[in-house]
Amino acid sequence: MQRRTWKSLKPAAAVVVAVTTLLAAGCTGGGESGDDGNGEAASAEAPPLVAGAPSGPITNNNNPYVNTSAATVLGYSKVIFEPLAQTNAVDPTAEPTPWLATEWEWAGNFTSLTVTMRDGVQWTDGEPATAADIAFTFGMFKDHPALNTLALPVASATADGATATITFATSQFVNQDKVLQALIVPEHLWSTLPDPAKDTIENPVGTGPYTLTSWTQQAVTVDRNEDYWGGTPAVPQIRYVPYNDGNALITALGEGEVQWTGVAIPDPEAQYLGKDPDNRMWFPSGLPARTLFFNTAEGPFSNAALRQATDMVIDRERIIAEAYNNEGAAIASPTGIAEPAGAEFIAAKYQGEKHEVDVEGAREVLTDAGYTYVDDQLHDPDGEPVTVTLTDPTAFNQMLTALQIISQQLAEIGVTATVEPQDATAWQTSVAQGDFDATFSWTEVGSTPYSLYRTFMDGDALQPIGTPATANFGRFDNAEAAEALRTYATTEDEAVRADALATLQDIQVSEVPAIPMAAAPFGSEFSVKHYVGWPDENDPYANPQPHGTNAAMILMNLELAGS
Repeated sequence: MQRRTWKSLKPAAAVVVAVTTLLAAGCTGGGESGDDGNGEAASAEAPPLVAGAPSGPITNNNNPYVNTSAATVLGYSKVIFEPLAQTNAVDPTAEPTPWLATEWEWAGNFTSLTVTMRDGVQWTDGEPATAADIAFTFGMFKDHPALNTLALPVASATADGATATITFATSQFVNQDKVLQALIVPEHLWSTLPDPAKDTIENPVGTGPYTLTSWTQQAVTVDRNEDYWGGTPAVPQIRYVPYNDGNALITALGEGEVQWTGVAIPDPEAQYLGKDPDNRMWFPSGLPARTLFFNTAEGPFSNAALRQATDMVIDRERIIAEAYNNEGAAIASPTGIAEPAGAEFIAAKYQGEKHEVDVEGAREVLTDAGYTYVDDQLHDPDGEPVTVTLTDPTAFNQMLTALQIISQQLAEIGVTATVEPQDATAWQTSVAQGDFDATFSWTEVGSTPYSLYRTFMDGDALQPIGTPATANFGRFDNAEAAEALRTYATTEDEAVRADALATLQDIQVSEVPAIPMAAAPFGSEFSVKHYVGWPDENDPYANPQPHGTNAAMILMNLELAGS
């Protein structure tokens, strides 16, 4: 089987995307499906695939728009329901692959999208899937905000024959990937739900390559959809198994009980790779970043000089090695943009510049800003000792390890830093309300650095301390940054957009509102014992995670080993 990647739309302009033949990825895999009556599957030639997740207990909820549902947490929503197109977060410059939509066209400065529905698609209950279902889905986002987890400002959604037109209140240039990734649901079923945001969707009906056949607390089973528009998937059955924690999942993975997951392994050679020659892992990086977020509105990090000095003393490579077992790559650019995924976005003035640890330089920045030292303890310009609290959830072991390393590095410039773990709910609340000094977390996923910078510079998301924020948790208040973000998201002029991005990079370098220090990888472990065709460093066609947006695409690319 040869996988074919389709070219579609460049961010620089709204162009028409067309497909003239069915995806080659939909060719037939080997083996016939079957069941021994106990959920044990299928033929010896095509065994089931077990996908594990360290989710803890799961709730019997198959709603693809509920972040806490089992379908979302384990990832099987992505093989039951499908998007308009498959976008590749591993390579933000890659063109989307047409999926339910065979072509699409943006107009009105990305405020209007017209899509053509693929012909011959049907829901798993036998009803035809049409452009009306696309229009209904986006209209539902507008009418039921709780379902609009992608935060798309839908203004209207209509269908006419095989095409659907969605309009938006603002330009969606920076959200093209989110729009195309939206999972489409059947109007004939979802329109009857009194409150679709609260419905658990007991019997999910989708267009995807798999259908739900069994749900228990121990495992969720999906079987292949024999009438799938894209052909017959090679894997006849997938079992999604929840594990109480990462350690239990790592043990199961090492023993061959799980063949597909995405979990951080402290010693991958000893605990996984060395246990079977067919075991593989790939942890590619995109633009999202593991980031140290500062409270810039109050507390010690409200002073930009302290933020700059902190940036100068943090050893990114040590954090990647000791906290993340070398999973992902340190971000070396002072702009905070990860390379190679974001290399083309870095302004010319910063091309080739790399971060280096500079303790003496950091001390000089502080003393020039009015800080002083008393017995090697840093005192702020008011004469008070500088003490900071670093926090993350108790269960986030890697992040807490990173904070411990940061606390040691801050000590080198005389800062007393204490790491205080919190209950996850308490942490979410304190960060949202701005009740913290610094915390380690992730930035948004996106196809441009806009999503990176919006996470901690967005003036439109600015909230006073005590009022929950949805972004810019550090309350960075910079009118120039806010305007540059608006310009980047709305302008039709590529040169103006480039200037706006250069401005954001200048602000990042000079003000350091946060420190993106490590590219957040889309990590995955998988076995090639029974199936081949996984995305890897030689063929990086998709986000490799079983709960990622490309799960269906990956499964349609797998072949039975040796076939």
